[in-house]
Amino acid sequence: MMKKVLSILCIVICSLFCTLSSSAQSVSKSEMPELVKILKSQLPQTIDDALVWTNCYLRNSNSEMVVEFTIDPSKLGITSSDMIRGFNEMTPSEKKEYLGPDFAKITNIIPVPIYAIFIFPDGQKYSMRLSE
Repeated sequence: MMKKVLSILCIVICSLFCTLSSSAQSVSKSEMPELVKILKSQLPQTIDDALVWTNCYLRNSNSEMVVEFTIDPSKLGITSSDMIRGFNEMTPSEKKEYLGPDFAKITNIIPVPIYAIFIFPDGQKYSMRLSE
């Protein structure tokens, strides 16, 4: 289940980033606010009936990029607590494997760590670091 969520997440993030940065080898830190502004203008993005990309922003003095999602795990047949437990049990190497080589290319373009925040219908939130 976690693999499916991360794989879908990778496809959507990569498709948006690749469209925006197809000619760029990398984005400088000073260009990050503009990139986030462009990404944000394309949101919300419905990924599937259980997952919607709702927000994108920079935090900590523009040193981290956050992609925020609402997720309804009941549509995936599990609870938010089960999903959070599954995310917590994943090793960094498993996350990297599930996100795949296309996401690794994105992390080479983006000069700051990328985090995903999942917001559940029951009010719980889960933050996951996706890149270094």
